Amino acid sequence: MYENEKVKISGGNKITGWTEYKDGIYKAPYGDGSYVRQLSVNGNRARRAQTENMEIITDLYDDTSDEQNTVDGLVFDSDRFVDYQNKQDIQIHLSRGWYSILFNTDDIRKSEDGKSIFFPSQPDLKNTVNGIHPLKKELAVVIENAFEELDTPGEFYYNRAEKTMYYMPRADEDMKTADIWAAELEILLEVKGEKSIDKVKNIEFNGIEFAHATWDRPAELGLRNGQAQVFHVNEKDEITDVPKGFVPACIQLQWAEKINFINDTIKDMGAVGIGLYQGVNYCNFEGNTFADIADSAMTVGLSNQTY
Repeated sequence: MYENEKVKISGGNKITGWTEYKDGIYKAPYGDGSYVRQLSVNGNRARRAQTENMEIITDLYDDTSDEQNTVDGLVFDSDRFVDYQNKQDIQIHLSRGWYSILFNTDDIRKSEDGKSIFFPSQPDLKNTVNGIHPLKKELAVVIENAFEELDTPGEFYYNRAEKTMYYMPRADEDMKTADIWAAELEILLEVKGEKSIDKVKNIEFNGIEFAHATWDRPAELGLRNGQAQVFHVNEKDEITDVPKGFVPACIQLQWAEKINFINDTIKDMGAVGIGLYQGVNYCNFEGNTFADIADSAMTVGLSNQTY
């Protein structure tokens, strides 16, 4: 028993070794070049570098080279995006109806009349153009994860090629003492028994902070979500305990009984906070705090099961 000590279970890595870069930006060596979607600074969420103003899609581009895709690109009036580095890590974020969509970018080219043409990954673009709440001209979007947009305090950018993290601190953040974490693990905690005959039982998590878990899939493949934790499947999606097309949880319970979470803090999660999957019963969740969760705090059941 440790008196008055706060317990934290983290799925992240602490980043140290910060040096001043330029224009109020600091940098530090980090990681192996894997995707980083979340950064926490002194317990506060940072955001990926993005355009401060909404960018308007002024036209839909068809290169006419094939009949399969009637739309190949999205046109923006400004040509400033053409020279952006690491184009394939840049994402276009838009909302349409009940959809929130992240397009990955294959390329950015300059048109003959001096505009930027983004070429989002297929078939996501095709499916969005032809689907419910279709993409069209005049929609406002945000350009995310671009180093050239790192110009606002509280923003970060991870250069995967250089394996370098860049961050612009807020006014009250001292980079000599700042506590900075990048989320890495996708499953922070898994409580899983062996079917109904051998469940995990009688465990209580009390007063614990669970933090810094992520979900890399939106960075790797983009994301076209629907309703109730469902998203459109890509052929590259991997098979796991969670069905394809269903947002996973960073804390997962399966074939478990009397697993209690009391007065815990669940924060900085890149997907669902806690997921109760098949064979979970008599569990108690009381007095918990959820903060900075990218999806629902908790979900019950899976999309391929009948209850």
